[in-house]
Amino acid sequence: MGSPKTSSSWIWYSGTTSSGRNLASLDVAKAFDSVAHRTIKETLQMMGIPNPMTHYISDVYDRSTTVLSCGGATSQEFHPRCGVKQGDPMSPCIFNMIMDSLLRKIPKEVGADLGEGVTVNGVAFADDLVFVASTPVGLQTTIDIVGRHLALCGLTVNSGKSLTVSLEVIPKEKKTVVNLRQVFTCNSKPLQALKRSDQWHYLDVPFKPEGHMATRPLDHLKELLDTIGKAPLKPQQWMFGFRAVAIPSALYGLNHSGTAQQSGPLCEDGSEKVARSPR
Repeated sequence: MGSPKTSSSWIWYSGTTSSGRNLASLDVAKAFDSVAHRTIKETLQMMGIPNPMTHYISDVYDRSTTVLSCGGATSQEFHPRCGVKQGDPMSPCIFNMIMDSLLRKIPKEVGADLGEGVTVNGVAFADDLVFVASTPVGLQTTIDIVGRHLALCGLTVNSGKSLTVSLEVIPKEKKTVVNLRQVFTCNSKPLQALKRSDQWHYLDVPFKPEGHMATRPLDHLKELLDTIGKAPLKPQQWMFGFRAVAIPSALYGLNHSGTAQQSGPLCEDGSEKVARSPR
């Protein structure tokens, strides 16, 4: 499990150390649809799931069939060999275990020091993967390991949507610079290197390469509430928009900056305005 707070804390700490920091955000192409069924069984066994449950889940996937229909024509039944079942409550747990098996492959010594004895080499939220290292060699080693392991699972890295950030510390000048000369590759394909003016997103929260958030979470939440509040909606519709749109959009940003308590009054004020509205 990962969070924007973890990612930003790692990058921000680089400004207080004598070594640089290197980050790779890897996009897994169609991760939920592509994971091999054989990988599911292997992962369940590796995670110590009891044999009866492992056999049951494997049997569910092995016996599953489907057909394709297009323009009035229907194909014969066939057995899908990849992808977790959509809508199945077990699917998130199964996929998370597969990602956990990936994180276990990364050598602990490759990670970056967060201070106070805390070291991190990668964070994951479902298929949103971020890997970090204190040296370019360490990060390239991690990317190579990740690429090989994903291939064994039937997954591939979308190099076009992946990105890297290489921060270099200049002790004499007491500043951190983005090293654009550093190029990282995955499966022999170069990954995009961010410039200082670029932004990157983790869990829909925008960051600058230096690790600062590119938006103010409370301002973002207030803007969402104002937009929904001004819309010609009935109270029940407003509450649905508040619950299904505003809160999920601002959730991870609020967690990052420690402003969750400050968001309470904003939400309460918006709810009271709707309750008192003549609509």
